[in-house]
Amino acid sequence: MRAGWRQACLGKFYIDSMPFPKGAEGKAYNDPVGPGSTGPPDGGRRQPGKTEGASRMDATWWVYMIECRGGKIYTGIAKDPDARYRRHLSGNGAAFTRMNPPVAMLAKRLCGTRSDALKAERALRRLTGREKRAWAGT
Repeated sequence: MRAGWRQACLGKFYIDSMPFPKGAEGKAYNDPVGPGSTGPPDGGRRQPGKTEGASRMDATWWVYMIECRGGKIYTGIAKDPDARYRRHLSGNGAAFTRMNPPVAMLAKRLCGTRSDALKAERALRRLTGREKRAWAGT
């Protein structure tokens, strides 16, 4: 299968999401199965003292809505929605809010994980303007 634009746009995420070929035992080649496995040398366990940045569980993500000039609504996610709103106001936010300057923060809701916030944002963007305002409580 030719990767094409998916690999070019998504890079390693496209490759990581592909299914791994199965070995003779029916396990994926990347499964850490102990001595002699083709998995990582540490058996897939995190080594003490080696962190890859902040844990995703420590992060608190929010989904927020901003009313922009002309009655348009911008939906986004952020760890700190108030700071992100200030960036939108200063013109350093999204391109949409540079062309449609923010008027007011309509609503913000705690989502927990980034994945949950992205799912909520996607669902909110599919709503009509009236439904978005109802969600925001305005």
